[in-house]
Amino acid sequence: MSHILQLPYQILKLRLPSTVLELPLAHQEVAAPTVTRTREIPGTVYAFFGKEDASIPPEQVDEIEKELEKYKIPHRVFRYDGADRGFFCDLRASYNPKAAADAWEQVKQLFGQLN
Repeated sequence: MSHILQLPYQILKLRLPSTVLELPLAHQEVAAPTVTRTREIPGTVYAFFGKEDASIPPEQVDEIEKELEKYKIPHRVFRYDGADRGFFCDLRASYNPKAAADAWEQVKQLFGQLN
């Protein structure tokens, strides 16, 4: 059974015992922000944010991180200077090779934990 959390934020990576899920977090029609459900996360979260992404203010990134810490959810939050929304996608104008390269190394490190 998979759970998809919908948040008005970027992307979270969730590590479960047998898989890593990418949680889309760009849904705006949620009664309460899904960040209020942080305590329900059963695995490790990797979150990647471009500091130039106007769709998620730094305060919201801080809120995500504080909630993860509050509920002792294993996590890493990455913030990239000069990176905008979609910085990881080389087909977008906002592609940021330096941020994307680092983010990819972090993803590979997370996948390496699955063995």
